[in-house]
Amino acid sequence: MIILRLFFFIILAVIITVVMGVVRILWSVRKMRNELRKGAEEMGRQTSSRSSSGRTSSGHSTSTGDTITDTRDPQRASRKIIDDDEGEYVDFEEER
Repeated sequence: MIILRLFFFIILAVIITVVMGVVRILWSVRKMRNELRKGAEEMGRQTSSRSSSGRTSSGHSTSTGDTITDTRDPQRASRKIIDDDEGEYVDFEEER
């Protein structure tokens, strides 16, 4: 009889532990979704305030489906990044 009660207690403890773990995971997922939604709303507000301040937003999708958005003003977006005196090529000699 004592062994049966002990077995029942162990099974009950395992079930409670599993349920608490699932609840903790669901709570974390819910919290993460809320934080992501708040972040997306904040990003939308920032983007709309940038648009109204004279900046334009241009974007395009890549082959993987990702969207790249450029929110810089047109003058800054079209300026050269590398100066004329800087190059991409280096002279080298192959050694044997």
